[in-house]
Amino acid sequence: MSRINQTYTGDGSTGTANVIQVNQGGSQFQRNTVGNSLGFDPDPRGIYQTGSSNFVDIDQVAANNDIFIVTQTGVGNSLTASQTGLNNLVEATLQVGNSNSGSLIFNGNFNGRDGFSIGSDADSVGVATATLTQLGDFNVASLETIGNDNEFGFYQDGDSNTATGTQTGDLNQVAVSQIGTLNVAAFTQTGNGNNAGISQ
Repeated sequence: MSRINQTYTGDGSTGTANVIQVNQGGSQFQRNTVGNSLGFDPDPRGIYQTGSSNFVDIDQVAANNDIFIVTQTGVGNSLTASQTGLNNLVEATLQVGNSNSGSLIFNGNFNGRDGFSIGSDADSVGVATATLTQLGDFNVASLETIGNDNEFGFYQDGDSNTATGTQTGDLNQVAVSQIGTLNVAAFTQTGNGNNAGISQ
């Protein structure tokens, strides 16, 4: 499904003060699949918000970017996903609970697509690439990566968990899984062939 040079702004959800904004720009090779917000697209794979004060902002530029499902349920959730480059992918982002905030911003090639290297520390965590899932209270997850062939992660279940990150370079991978309370994970990767895996 191809959409070129589209801009959508609206509540597109159930509740009050919810905002969805989608900006897409590119060429005929673009395969952006940001979907349903009650009138934006009849495809049920799209963006869902339930509750109050939720916010979704998605910006996609260039070819083959894909944000598949965004789901927010609760109060005060916020999600920002920005893609610039070639063959970037974010699928099945989910936030359920109170005061959650998620951010995926990446610029480059082949980010979050192929899966972690088998036997690596990132693979041993057991979460899928290009995944942002937050369940619980006061969780904050953020990723900003610039470079080539980077892989993502994140899974948080519990209270007051925080995961942040910065990836710059080639072939970087990261996976974070946090279950419990008051957990904090911070990671910075710069260079070639880096690998990270965090499980608490």
